[in-house]
Amino acid sequence: MPLEYLGELTGAFLNCRGLMSPEFASKFVEELRQIITERLVGMSDKEIKELDKEALAEVLQQFNQLLLLSKAEPEIHEQIEQMQLSFSVRFMKTTYLEKRLKGISDLRTIIERVDAKSLLEKTDKKVRPFLLGSEGQKIKPT
Repeated sequence: MPLEYLGELTGAFLNCRGLMSPEFASKFVEELRQIITERLVGMSDKEIKELDKEALAEVLQQFNQLLLLSKAEPEIHEQIEQMQLSFSVRFMKTTYLEKRLKGISDLRTIIERVDAKSLLEKTDKKVRPFLLGSEGQKIKPT
């Protein structure tokens, strides 16, 4: 199935979100996530060479919206990061130098994002006691 059709497929299911019960949406979205992930990670070298960056970004954006039907945001971000990591690894395994470099660049971006998030969480834990009063309320600036 061409990548463009994946975007249209997820868009069609997004339009039906009001008709799905939460239980059905959860099961359905999980099965669709597996299918889409397998399709994208299983792309041939030729497909990767011809891959349009904007089309992939659109599919991931629509996929993100689809995941919102059944999952909490932190879980969605983790799944999207896992997919991006899978793409990066797949790109690095291709025979085309341009896509290998893109895979390395994407992997570096993911690592930098994770490092920044980790640093922010550590800093937040250390700074929070100084910003909160003894009862856990924010201290008003003077």
